Amino acid sequence: MRPNCRKTVFKFTVPVITFTLILLILEMASRFYAQYFYEPTDNYDFRIKKPAPYKDAEFFSKEFVEEMIKQPASWNFSKNGVLIPGDFKGKYFNTKDGMRKTSFQPSEFEHTIHMFGGSTMYCGEVPDEHTIASYLQKLFNEKYPGKYLVKNYGVPTLAVSKQLLRLEETDIKKNDIVIFYDGVNEIFLNLYYANRAALISRVAVNNMNIFSWMLKFMLFLSDHSFFIRLFFNPVNFAIPNHLNDNIFMEKMLNETAVKFKRDVTSVFEYKKKQKSAFFHFLQPHFFSDKKMSTYEKELYQNQYLVLPGADISFKAGYPVLQQVSKELRELNSFDLTHILDKRPDGEEFYLDNVHVNHKANRVIAQKMFFTIANSKLFH
Repeated sequence: MRPNCRKTVFKFTVPVITFTLILLILEMASRFYAQYFYEPTDNYDFRIKKPAPYKDAEFFSKEFVEEMIKQPASWNFSKNGVLIPGDFKGKYFNTKDGMRKTSFQPSEFEHTIHMFGGSTMYCGEVPDEHTIASYLQKLFNEKYPGKYLVKNYGVPTLAVSKQLLRLEETDIKKNDIVIFYDGVNEIFLNLYYANRAALISRVAVNNMNIFSWMLKFMLFLSDHSFFIRLFFNPVNFAIPNHLNDNIFMEKMLNETAVKFKRDVTSVFEYKKKQKSAFFHFLQPHFFSDKKMSTYEKELYQNQYLVLPGADISFKAGYPVLQQVSKELRELNSFDLTHILDKRPDGEEFYLDNVHVNHKANRVIAQKMFFTIANSKLFH
């Protein structure tokens, strides 16, 4: 190689190598800082450190968290255009035919219990046997062996109107039981995102569509680099402006009440024609209890896990949903808003705004079972 060529190559490669080494050092330093000092910026970072709600969970492991993050690997749409999970086979998570697996199902049964809801019914925070549906199946097996089979149609982002579409394409037989478990997605869509006509997943897609190519590229990098995630995260965590607009919020609250009541009533009327029983449960949420533990205060301060402004949305909107649930009591609508407020000292349930651990799912399932078993419709 000629001297001039060597000099040119040297001038080119040294800066590249130096720049690469600097980036590697920054990334390694960022990962060290992330490991020991900073607040988690996504579900994996948070849950891999085994937060308090998982402290006594026998199933907890790195393998569990990694499978939790990647499942169900794909999402499809049903014939009515409703989001459903693709088939997934794992150690902790299994989905098939658009449903999350329910454990403890009997081989023989007389009737089916169909459970609809959003991500809090899907229960992506726990293994199959610790979902609300699986706990409810176990309770029915103990009290009414060989009588009921429970199916879990829960899908992230679904509000009542979308759940009804899924219900309409489901084979419901006479004397089956239909359960709707909802509320939080109504708050997120109607108030927090102010986009009541969409799925939360589509809201996210729309937000991505308005990003510049540079922001999209930075968002991609933030998923793979701790340095980018810590210092150049392109996601805006500001409180949505409309949450401070009292006139707009009052309008949205009124519309939310009307739509929620109409949707739940529509489900009741639909199931009445099918001659099956219907039970509606308004779900609990993180902001229902005014007293926060030390853990909950730390969780509340993490803008990646508890969205800024979510508390405003829930505190304004949930009383409206509770009032609607009260008005629809004769249609078997039950308010579970405060069911998780009381818990033993040192016991934690919430992993973010609305998602809970296995112990909370058991409490919810027990309340559902008691409500159904003591209902006139059930007997």
